[in-house]
Amino acid sequence: MASPNEVASALGAGIEILHHRPGEYIACSWKNIFVCLWYGTATSEGLHPLQQALLRASQPHDKVSVVYVLMTTAGMPSEATREDLKRAAERGHQHRGCLVTVIEGDGFRASALRSLSTGYSAMSPKRTTHYVARTVAEAAMWLAEPHTHATNVRVDKSTLRAVLQAMHDEAVRLAS
Repeated sequence: MASPNEVASALGAGIEILHHRPGEYIACSWKNIFVCLWYGTATSEGLHPLQQALLRASQPHDKVSVVYVLMTTAGMPSEATREDLKRAAERGHQHRGCLVTVIEGDGFRASALRSLSTGYSAMSPKRTTHYVARTVAEAAMWLAEPHTHATNVRVDKSTLRAVLQAMHDEAVRLAS
């Protein structure tokens, strides 16, 4: 398996791999955008290092937009993990610019995950601008403008799309 630095080099300049939890997710950042790509099933044990990675990504910035990608290989988390995810979503909102949840796939699983995501957003103590997308390309096209307004950091749609796709491709590689 490649080291995080080798992965970052493969992904391109400016992308940082913050944490990789084998079998579960990879957490990355680019500019002031934090991205977590779940290719496995989320676990409560994986949330602490994920929150630490988000904190590291947030430290040099006033506001950070967050993109969660639930790939087609990601399973439905347990009830206990869903409760832990809900509590985690309630923290750190004052430093969040925008929130995008990408839920890949169709059918019951994707519908259930979209419903779960919408519920977490509705329960957030501060209403962060939230969007649910089906692909990373759709997420990038939506995120560029509200991210600029929320954080005062301009990102180009095409570049953001390429960055998110590179991160996604790496997660696909890790999942196989």
